[in-house]
Amino acid sequence: MRAAVLLAMVGWVLMAQEHFHEEPPPGVGSRVGSLVKEMVQMGVVPSVDALARTMLGFRVVTPKGEPVPGAAVYVAIPEVGTLKVGYADVSGRILLGFSPELLRRDPVVFGEKGGQLYGVEFSITWGGKLGESPAPWERLRNLQLRTVGHDGLWYEEGLPEEWVRFGTWVLEKGRRFLREFLGWEPPSFGLLLSLQPTLPMIPGGKLQIHDREVLVFPFSVQRESPREVFTTGLHEWAEAALHERFGAQRLPRWVVEGIAEYAAYAPLRRPPVWWRRDTVLREVQQQACEYMAEALERARQYSRENPDVTQRFNLLQWRYAGPAYPLREELHAWGYPAAGSAVDELCRRFGESFPRRFLEELSRSADIAAEAVLRTLHHLTGMDWQQRLQGYPDSAVLRTLERVKAEICAARKH
Repeated sequence: MRAAVLLAMVGWVLMAQEHFHEEPPPGVGSRVGSLVKEMVQMGVVPSVDALARTMLGFRVVTPKGEPVPGAAVYVAIPEVGTLKVGYADVSGRILLGFSPELLRRDPVVFGEKGGQLYGVEFSITWGGKLGESPAPWERLRNLQLRTVGHDGLWYEEGLPEEWVRFGTWVLEKGRRFLREFLGWEPPSFGLLLSLQPTLPMIPGGKLQIHDREVLVFPFSVQRESPREVFTTGLHEWAEAALHERFGAQRLPRWVVEGIAEYAAYAPLRRPPVWWRRDTVLREVQQQACEYMAEALERARQYSRENPDVTQRFNLLQWRYAGPAYPLREELHAWGYPAAGSAVDELCRRFGESFPRRFLEELSRSADIAAEAVLRTLHHLTGMDWQQRLQGYPDSAVLRTLERVKAEICAARKH
């Protein structure tokens, strides 16, 4: 989900993380150029050029005005495309910088979480000048850094030592696991652990370690449990590895999300030999065992309430939200467990190493679109998966969740 695109053509000093050709549906998000133009007309700011080095503040919100913490934030630029530029903090906020040239293109800023698109509130007073130190940027500068091989752990001074050790453990063990799981060295990755419910902003989602940029995923230890840091971190890391290997948005969404979802829980279900007697892993397994019981019940209720979506979910048409794809949250939310279940089914039938063999086969092909992926599946399994994936049953998803729960709960005792 992180293919870097530098918009030098419009002078926007920001590393974008994901590039789409779709634009958001009409009415979604805020047109920043139009808002700035209104402020100029009202005399709030002297000119568009006056905002050349200003960081503008945005808050991703629901239709009721409630913040959407952790939402992915996108900027849709006419005649260029839509790009993911970072994540909102736990208050739904993010700082973005725009050049005058880009503002004149009237880009749209919007948020996305769980397949649902959200609008944003705009605030010039919450922003600040580049080079100055408003609170979020000052906190970012004051972060401590612990390098863990190719990866990095950023944390605020005063973070309990057990959290520092845990973050280091996730990066060390996570890299070894993903290397074995995927079959190649995953990209550099970072965790940011904050003591505050409001996270410091990460421009473009990346921070510097010496001469290289590292993709960083932030967490508040006030709000997230070790289980959330572990599973979310592994999911995002696996997804970043797939996008780096194959290019952003080239693989079908069910492949990317399904493999990432499977990877997030695989070491909790069946730990590698070198990880089995790890006391920290046992603690995460205990939290995951309790969490999966709740997740399973929520999935059952979701399936009962949305049978038109869940009974025969079409994974082959599951795409990122855009004008060509219906904007219904349930169409996107059910895709995650359905995709994870499909990958789980492949692993049960053809071995736990199937994702690695599948990805090796795909890496040899110049064509990794949906039809080519189906041909690769047929080549490796001798089966036609199109019909199954076009109408993936909710009964299979629920059985997978039951199995994941049982395996995690059993593994923690061994």
